[in-house]
Amino acid sequence: MNKQKHWHVYTLATLALTGLLSVSVSQAHPPQSQDYLTDEEIQKVRETQEPNARILLFLEFATVRLARFQKALAASPPSHTDELTEMLDDYISAIDDTTGNLEIWLERGGVKLEKARKEIEKQVPEFLSTLEKLGTTYGTRLEEFSFTWEDALEATRELLQAANNIPAGMLPEKQPKAIGVSPEEGKAEPGRPTLRKKEEQPQPPPPKPTPPG
Repeated sequence: MNKQKHWHVYTLATLALTGLLSVSVSQAHPPQSQDYLTDEEIQKVRETQEPNARILLFLEFATVRLARFQKALAASPPSHTDELTEMLDDYISAIDDTTGNLEIWLERGGVKLEKARKEIEKQVPEFLSTLEKLGTTYGTRLEEFSFTWEDALEATRELLQAANNIPAGMLPEKQPKAIGVSPEEGKAEPGRPTLRKKEEQPQPPPPKPTPPG
C-alpha cells in the first residue's frame, strides 16, 4: 500500500523561534494540535538555540508524552478513549517537531548534527519497540483509535529516516531560498530581466547633456 501523504503544521513555538514562515514535512497523518507544549516547555524552547540541543529538546518532549500515554493505557480503570487519543496526538506532535527541526538544519547547513543523530538512533528505536509492544498487549483497545496509532508508528519511523540523512562532519552552508520561488525562476535568460526588485537592477548612466549650439 502506498504511503498516504499529508502536510503537517508545526507548533507555533517551532515556527516563530526558527524564523521560518513556511516549513513542511510530509507525514502520514493530519495536522496535530499547536498547543501541546506547556508554558514551561515553550520557555525552554526559547532558551535553546543550539541546533542539536533544540532537536533533542523536542525528542525529550516526545519521551515524556509516550511515557504518559503508556501509563494511561495501562491504568485501572482505563482512561477514556478520547484522552488516550489526545495523549498519542501529543506524542506525534513532539516527534514531528523533532523531525521538522532536524530537516530545517539539514536544509540550512552550516552545523554539525552528529550529536542529534546519535541520540535519535539510540532512543527512537526504543520508541518503536514500546509502541509495537503496546500494540501486542492492548491490541483490542487500540482498535478504538487505530488510525492515530498507525500515525504514531509512521511518524516515529520517519524521524529515523530523517536522521539517516545526517552526514558526518559539518554540513555545507546553503543559501536561503525565497518562499514560492524556485531556483530556476530566479535566473534570467540572456536579454531578459531577473526577478530582482526594480531598485536592485543596474541602472543605465544618465544621458550626457547636449552642448549648446
